[in-house]
Amino acid sequence: MGPVCLTAPTGLRERLLARLSRAGCPADWSGETPPSPWAAEALHLNVGGIACSKPPPFSVDIAIMLDHPAAERLGWMLAVGGHASALQRAIPWLDALSPTPAGWLHVGSDGAGAFIGTANALWAEQQQQVVAWLAERGPHGTAHFDPASWQALASHTQHQLQLLAAAYLAKQPAEHELATRLALAISTLYPQNQT
Repeated sequence: MGPVCLTAPTGLRERLLARLSRAGCPADWSGETPPSPWAAEALHLNVGGIACSKPPPFSVDIAIMLDHPAAERLGWMLAVGGHASALQRAIPWLDALSPTPAGWLHVGSDGAGAFIGTANALWAEQQQQVVAWLAERGPHGTAHFDPASWQALASHTQHQLQLLAAAYLAKQPAEHELATRLALAISTLYPQNQT
């Protein structure tokens, strides 16, 4: 077996490494960008969808669905993409990062975790915008209720989701995968001709 490489954004990476170390599953290398060149048989744990032009054969993309202050101690909710051979090798590290062993969700092949994570982030951003929009129109708000501004807010997220789903489906993922099903649902809910 080759080395374990963790790519993740600074700040989060240190917390992930601390949890992995406590679980006895350290990474041999970590950074914000992938190493070049890859070591033979390297296992790549790619957290946060960091772009990688040529990932090694054993690569999993990991989306953290909910980050919270206690996650380093309690674990993260993970959506994971990758092929069976990579997932098999990554199980000890995925189990260590999640709240319980097997407490992570395999959502599809390469790129599926990043797709799910990006869709989740878009919906979370829209929820924050909706709360702010409602606060402006609430009992002490200064804005008047305007359905057109609500529709503009929703249309922006819908368009981004359309583009995301189309890009994912263009990779022709397997139809049975959870990420594929979500991408198809987005395409159905938000048809391209309605933006």
